[in-house]
Amino acid sequence: MRPPNDASALEEVTERADTVWTRPSGKPPRVHVTARRELKGPHGRVAIIDGCRTPFIKSGTDFRDMDVIDLASIAAAELVARTAIDPELIDLSVFGVVVPALHAPNLGREVVFRTSLPMRIPGVTVNLACASSTRAMTFGAGSILTGEADVVLAGGAESLTNVPIQFSRKAARTFMELNRAKTLPQRVGALGKLRPTDLAPVAPAIAEYTTGLSMGESAEKMAKENDISRRAQDEIALLSHQRAAAATEDGRFARQIAPAFPPPGYDKAVAADNGVRADTSMEALAKLKPVFDKRYGTLTAGNS
Repeated sequence: MRPPNDASALEEVTERADTVWTRPSGKPPRVHVTARRELKGPHGRVAIIDGCRTPFIKSGTDFRDMDVIDLASIAAAELVARTAIDPELIDLSVFGVVVPALHAPNLGREVVFRTSLPMRIPGVTVNLACASSTRAMTFGAGSILTGEADVVLAGGAESLTNVPIQFSRKAARTFMELNRAKTLPQRVGALGKLRPTDLAPVAPAIAEYTTGLSMGESAEKMAKENDISRRAQDEIALLSHQRAAAATEDGRFARQIAPAFPPPGYDKAVAADNGVRADTSMEALAKLKPVFDKRYGTLTAGNS
């Protein structure tokens, strides 16, 4: 967070530049600064007390019958139980989600309902693409710094298995006309305007409406502008899988995971990630084809 002009309102205790990186090809050097701050304001210090999560599960597998409300509520309920915090102390519930459920767009508020938290707690939902849950945490921290809240429940959830599927605009208009029709001839006339292609489902475009660019396409641009090679991306992906496998093996992940009992049986505990590839290699990653820029791209299903 950027401190305001009034230094007394928010004290920045420490800041250290950890890494200096010189860009190749004769381009100006760029300094990457990792800041370590302790934020204080007139309403006290902001601190993260604890956290937990559901397992990371591949789309269409164990959590296929669960939506974002189910997943977020499991983690929230487990966190409240682990910390033994008095729910009456919670002032705000804020959650991030990329593709909100059409039937319940305010995830932050739905978590309050589902976990039986005090009904007076307001719920907020934020969207910042893949950083939505991080934005939820900074939103909560800001609420504490400004005195709006003392205790905030913050998190995020996503279910790509259960993204809302829409119809074409023509089909939607026809359905509205059908709903307004009062006689059988009017209903038949409305349905007669439809063609089979009009009924094809339209998946949500996880992209900027104005530019039409998805996050992956924007990442391709960023990689080119900053000379981030395919190999460098694959190396980070490999290291990520290796570290995730190690954390699974030694129990570090088990301590942070809230087990889930998915429907329809609710009798099988899912308590581990199923997407970690402990046996992947640079050779395997190098064989994958680019996804977003198929001719010149560097982002693949393995390093994205």
